Amino acid sequence: MPTTTHFQPKIRFCLDHSAGIGWGHGVRCSTIAHELTSAGFHVELMTTTPGAPPAIWGAAFEAIHHIPSWNITQTSTVCDAWVLDQYDLRKGHSFYETLLRNNQKVIVVDDLPDPCAVEGACGVINPNPYAKPSDYPGIPSACGPSFALIRPAFKTPGAPPQTGRSLPPGFIVMIMGGSDPKHIAERCWSWIQRGEWAPPLPIVFVNPPFIIPDSSNHLTTGPLDAPALSHLFSHARCIISAAGSTLGEIVCCRSPFLAIRVASNQDLACAFAETVWKMPVIDADKLTPQSLSIGLSRMDLVPPVVGKPIFHPAIDGDGPARAAGFIIRLASQVLR
Repeated sequence: MPTTTHFQPKIRFCLDHSAGIGWGHGVRCSTIAHELTSAGFHVELMTTTPGAPPAIWGAAFEAIHHIPSWNITQTSTVCDAWVLDQYDLRKGHSFYETLLRNNQKVIVVDDLPDPCAVEGACGVINPNPYAKPSDYPGIPSACGPSFALIRPAFKTPGAPPQTGRSLPPGFIVMIMGGSDPKHIAERCWSWIQRGEWAPPLPIVFVNPPFIIPDSSNHLTTGPLDAPALSHLFSHARCIISAAGSTLGEIVCCRSPFLAIRVASNQDLACAFAETVWKMPVIDADKLTPQSLSIGLSRMDLVPPVVGKPIFHPAIDGDGPARAAGFIIRLASQVLR
């Protein structure tokens, strides 16, 4: 049983979701939060980002605590476990050390295997396909593709998204996350407008910061929920995506992709995509019309009904439930 004395066991997630950080950390934590809520836990969010979380997270957190900074040296809050998905909240940070000093259970959601940075944690979740338990010797861990934090809607295709026009019979999806810090979508659209890039199929840009005229064979969507995205991913000939957590959702839909590396913490995921899943990767700073065309030429842009790529290892969409079970087991253990 959980070790605290309150009636309903409590888990608190700690993360930020500013434009510079992106929404990926929150999206993946929200998948775990939904599972924990279904299991009877009270789930909260602590963040320094003002305002409400993005709608795509769903109503995952029952309470949200906004704080001015993470420079906290004492806390009176007692939880059954604290889940940290914030890169700087690691060993040596005052907030991390305060939780350990108060004998709180700390579980880290990690991307970059660094066992020294999570010293003292009672567990680590690394949902990336390249991760393995041996990355964290001596620390209980939930690692690899079976723990990929996929939103439930990606298990089965949802309803078509509202685009204002019918989807073409064959199309490529471009999705660059909530903030697109490298302005990939804008650059690609400008190349199309100037005639510098001629995509082999129409592009469906997901929630870009521009409008495409109806006279174009390319089109845009607004922000999409998970069911609409799963429909797009399942019916697209391929997806051009930032190399974050969206790649796991694409693989769950068994769709080919071209990954754009937009941050250094995506290096390992990109290497895995290239060497194991055999999908092309382009660094955002080296993106050109020519590199896009070469990357797309590496894939057979066949209709989904003809043949979907088989990814090994696969992603089955049950990772959030497994990760929640891992947290529940740790939360139920008595600290020594």
